[in-house]
Amino acid sequence: MKRLDSSANRMQMKHAIIFGLVALMVGSSARAADQSTTTTTNTSTPAVEGTGYMPDFLRGEEGRGVGITDDGKTRLHLSLDAGFGYNSNPYSLANGNEAAPGSAPIRGDIVLKLRPILYLAARGKKMSFEMGLGADWAGFPGALGGPRQFVLFTGRAYGRGEVNQGGVASLFLRGDVLATREVGQLYVANFTHIRTEVDVGSTIRPGSVTKLDLDAQFVKEIWPQDLFGSTQNGLAGAPPANAAAAALVNANQVANNFNNTGIYGHARLNWRVMPKTSLFLEGKSGTFTTLLDSDLTEVPVWVTAGVISGLGGNVTGTLSVGYADTFMQVGSATLKHDNIPVSAEASLIWDDHRGSQLSAGVTRQMSPVPDFLDVFANTAYLSLNEDFGHNVTLVFAPSASIYQFGRPEAARKAGLGSQRIDYSFDGRVELAYHFKKWLALGIAEAFTARWTNADLTGNPALQIANVPAGAAGLIASASGNVQALFNRSETLLVLNMTY
Repeated sequence: MKRLDSSANRMQMKHAIIFGLVALMVGSSARAADQSTTTTTNTSTPAVEGTGYMPDFLRGEEGRGVGITDDGKTRLHLSLDAGFGYNSNPYSLANGNEAAPGSAPIRGDIVLKLRPILYLAARGKKMSFEMGLGADWAGFPGALGGPRQFVLFTGRAYGRGEVNQGGVASLFLRGDVLATREVGQLYVANFTHIRTEVDVGSTIRPGSVTKLDLDAQFVKEIWPQDLFGSTQNGLAGAPPANAAAAALVNANQVANNFNNTGIYGHARLNWRVMPKTSLFLEGKSGTFTTLLDSDLTEVPVWVTAGVISGLGGNVTGTLSVGYADTFMQVGSATLKHDNIPVSAEASLIWDDHRGSQLSAGVTRQMSPVPDFLDVFANTAYLSLNEDFGHNVTLVFAPSASIYQFGRPEAARKAGLGSQRIDYSFDGRVELAYHFKKWLALGIAEAFTARWTNADLTGNPALQIANVPAGAAGLIASASGNVQALFNRSETLLVLNMTY
């Protein structure tokens, strides 16, 4: 397989067909690679970041593909990843799970993974279309004493089309459906989670130095039970970990109430003030509703201003600061906020356009969420992508995050407790050898660890969704002590074939 092509267009296309991007991280390499074009407002809730882990470093350039049309501009690409290795926590159980009555202990297991992907691309001068379909199948044979599970871990369908691209006004439509059982940022539990996002809008280019994006976004999230043929946490008959497993006890009752809807309007203005420097102003707002808090109306607001500049020496920098807040109304009462309503980003990317890329940055982003109402994610990340010759690829990508959760409605009204704060460290190291353009073999190690100051015993004053004892983990413990919440390590040997 050829060395990675790190141009902006190629990187964006590569990311569009990778269905397991950096699932154990809080976005480092994927964010860094698209830093110059992506919006700085965060439309997704942190609970859905996980998409089932499979290393993405083996992709390189897209394969030759099968020509669908005579001119070769419409092509179907096929890809297959096969992985074998070890997972120390295959069912995403929280630390201390073995102490919960009736729960099974955390056991590692051998893991088998298979990922088929179909990707269709049609590109013309005025019209383009891309569509991807993929799935992650994971098998845990129970070879080390745990239960035997063979599950469809992740499925995803993606599409994007644009009409009159490059013209004074173009129209675009994007859609994305993701179903996964990966652990997220809010809850350490192996929920089945489906997220659907539709984005429709227009790009207007009134002049050679200005560009205006206007779009409407619809996001729907649900947590149906047993979609992929396994019970909560993958353990038949077992209760959901322990109180630490996610701020939720009785998850089988609660999951049915996790049904969120976000409807947003978004605008972004880019103005190129110098050949390699652009200013941007961006805003987004709308409504976020959830069945878990049916009497609550949330109105998130993001306003961001920033600059993107080529600094010379193949270095690009991004700097932005903004206002990010969620206005929460319950009847005639306005809930008090816990977090400072400021978003920010500072990042640098060095790219030699010959296969080497180094990026680093810090971000602060807000998302509306169920239970906690809102959460601010503060993340520092580093990402190194390096090609050695034409055959060897290395990826090194650590990140660290602090999550500042808002307090639930009952706690805010009663002035109860202080906010929950979680800390995480994630990292991955990947090394691949490309035998042919279509064949590569690699080894990858991914690690994640999580700590929290949350009260893990449950509080009757915080009753949600038919949990009379009160849900655990929603506010900080009285002592404020930080304790380990979750950790997992996965090592995979991966074979990739791409056509």
